[in-house]
Amino acid sequence: MGNYLVLLTGFLFLMEPASVVIQKLISSWTDEITLASESTGEKQLPGGLPKAGHYIGLLERILIFVFVLINQFAAIGFLIAAKSILRFGGKKQERIETEYILLGTLLSFTIAIIVSLGVHYLLNFLS
Repeated sequence: MGNYLVLLTGFLFLMEPASVVIQKLISSWTDEITLASESTGEKQLPGGLPKAGHYIGLLERILIFVFVLINQFAAIGFLIAAKSILRFGGKKQERIETEYILLGTLLSFTIAIIVSLGVHYLLNFLS
C-alpha cells in the first residue's frame, strides 16, 4: 500500500502543483514577455491552442516520471532533444521569448527529475 501512495503522491505533485511552482518562479519575466511582444507588434496567432504549453509541460513531466521509474534516463535526453527541435525549430523568436520558454522547460524538467528520483528512492527504501 505504501508503494502506491508514494507513486500517487509523486504523480499528483507533477501535475498542477508543479505547474504552479513553475509559474511562480517565472512570473517575474511574464510582464517582460508581454511588453516585448507589444513593442514588436507581434500578436498571438488566431487559432493558437489555448494552454498548449501547460499541457505540454504536464505530459513531459509524466513521461520523465515514467522514464525515471523504469530506469530509462537516455529517453529523457531524447525528450529534451525532440522538444528543443519542435519548440525552437520553427519561426525566429525574440531572444527574450526564447529564454523565457527555455527557462520554463528546464524548470519543468528539473522538478520532474527531482520528484521522480525521490519517488524512485522511496520505492526502493520501502521494498
